[in-house]
Amino acid sequence: MRAPWIKNVTFNTNLMASSLIDQDNRRWNAQLLQDLFVPGDIEIISKRQPVVTREDFYSWKFNKSGNFTVKSAYWLACDLKTKAHQPEALLLPSLNPLKEKIFLWKSLCEALPVAQLIIKRGMKADERCQLCGGEEEDINHVLFTCHIARQVWAEAGIPSPQFGFSASSIFANLSFLFGVKKLNRGSSESIRTWPWILWILWKSRNEFLSEGKRWTALDIVRRARGDADEWFLAQMVDKEMQLKQAGEQEVSKLRWKTPPKEWLMCNIACDWDRRKNLMGAAWVVRNHKGVVLYHSRRAFAEIASKDQANMQAFLWAAESMTSLPFLFHTEEALRSLAGIEEWKVLVIKRETNRGTSFIAESVNSYNLVQSYVATGLPVWLFELFVNKSRFL
Repeated sequence: MRAPWIKNVTFNTNLMASSLIDQDNRRWNAQLLQDLFVPGDIEIISKRQPVVTREDFYSWKFNKSGNFTVKSAYWLACDLKTKAHQPEALLLPSLNPLKEKIFLWKSLCEALPVAQLIIKRGMKADERCQLCGGEEEDINHVLFTCHIARQVWAEAGIPSPQFGFSASSIFANLSFLFGVKKLNRGSSESIRTWPWILWILWKSRNEFLSEGKRWTALDIVRRARGDADEWFLAQMVDKEMQLKQAGEQEVSKLRWKTPPKEWLMCNIACDWDRRKNLMGAAWVVRNHKGVVLYHSRRAFAEIASKDQANMQAFLWAAESMTSLPFLFHTEEALRSLAGIEEWKVLVIKRETNRGTSFIAESVNSYNLVQSYVATGLPVWLFELFVNKSRFL
C-alpha cells in the first residue's frame, strides 16, 4: 500500500477526506478528485465509495471480521519473521515430492486400490475392469493393457516396446518408459508427458467409478500434455528466479576485480559442446576503470575434450594479445623489459567473468559461429559491462 500520488505541487495539507465527498449524492466529488490525483489513483479511489451514514472506524485487515485478535496478531508477527529470515519457504508451495512421483512409487509397490489387490486383502469386490468389462483388474491392466489405456498410448505419440507393453509385468513397462528418452524416437514434447499420462489414466478410472464420467483417450492425452507443459513452464520460471537471485548476489558479493592502474586485464572464457565437438571462446580486455577496450569471439571445431577446449582458448587469447595496439611491438622494447614479469595468470570464479562467458556461450547457444575482433564492448551486453563498471 502507498499514499495516493498528488497531481499538483501545491495542495492543502489539512484537507480531510470529508472535503472530497459530494454531500448531495453521497459519492466522491469527481471534479475534486481530478484536480488532486492522477487518473490511476482516481480509478482506485472510485472503486470504494464513502459511507456517509455512519462514522469512520478502524479495521484490522489481517482478520476477515476486521476486528483485532491476538491470534491474527501472532500470525502477522510470524509471517513477517518468516519473510525476513526464510524467504525460500514462500517461493515453494510445498516441499513434498511431485504427486506423479509418489504415484509411480505406489504403482510399483502394489499400493493402489485396484480390484485384484482389494480381493487379495480379504475384501469383496468385482474383480473385472469396470472400464472394459474384461479380465482381472490389476495395476498393470489399468495403466497399460486396458483398451482405454492402449488407445491413450497410441494417441500420445510415445514410442512403445517392439512387441507392445507387457501384459504381466508393470516393472518391465515402467522400465521401458524410464529409458524411452534414449531411443531418440518421437518428439521430446510427447515423450516427456508419460508420467502425467499414467496419472491421468488413474484419475479418469477413479472418476468413472465415483461419478460415472467417462473420458475419451483424446481427452486424457490433452489433459496430460497440458499438465506436463504447466509443470515444465514452472521449472523454467524457477530457474529464471534462481538466476535473478544469483545475479543480485553477484552484484553484492562477487564482482569483477580491477587490475592495477598501469595494467590491463584480459578475461578468457570458453563453452564446449560435447555432442558437436564445437567450442566457443571469447576474451575481453578492460582497464583499471572497467572500461572494455577490445573483445573477441571465435568458434573452434573438432575439440575433443574440455581440457583441450580450455588450453585452446588460452593459447588463442595469448596469441591475440601480441597483435593488439596497446602492447609493445618493437624488439627494443621487448629487450628492455627482458627479465621483468610483464604478465600473470589468475584463476577467477565464473560468476565474476559473466560477460566473457556469455560471449563464448553464444556460439553454441545461438549458433553464432562467426569469429571477429572488435573495439569496445558488444552492444547486446552493454548493460552488463556498464553496470559492473559503475560499482568499481
